[in-house]
Amino acid sequence: MSAMPPLSITTVVAASLSLSVIAQQSVHAQGVLVGCRLGATLQCVPGLTMTPQQQINVLKQEITTDKMVEGMIVQTIQGLERFELRGDAKVGSLLQTTLEFNPDDFAEVQVHWYKRNPGDVNWSLVGEVDAREYKLTQQDIDASVMAVVALKPYNKAIVRHNSNIIGPIVSQ
Repeated sequence: MSAMPPLSITTVVAASLSLSVIAQQSVHAQGVLVGCRLGATLQCVPGLTMTPQQQINVLKQEITTDKMVEGMIVQTIQGLERFELRGDAKVGSLLQTTLEFNPDDFAEVQVHWYKRNPGDVNWSLVGEVDAREYKLTQQDIDASVMAVVALKPYNKAIVRHNSNIIGPIVSQ
């Protein structure tokens, strides 16, 4: 059996356009607007009236925009690698988070506090949701404490990053 030659971008675009024309004819017969498709919503397919080169240019611009957004998110994640807790591991101390990021890059930012008692496998949520500090109490003695920041970038999935762990907590 002989190997197939690689397809050129022109061949792929031409095949895509041919399929679009066939799909248009069948979709039009079903009463749906020409150049549109049904998904979760009714969306017009961009570029059906464009030349293949124009379609390629539009797609290249979309890829460039996506790469720029991805770069901003990567920079923010790198900044979060400096997400840390500061404070003493003793009752009465106030633990504080240090965050380095641009809050305008996110639709939502929350800090959650967790502790793990000796012998426990899982961490338990403690304190107030979205509090940038946590005061250690008698109930925290011998436990370890950490914070988790949850970031929701615009139109992207939530990103979580945990801080360093402080503990075991001792009495004063």
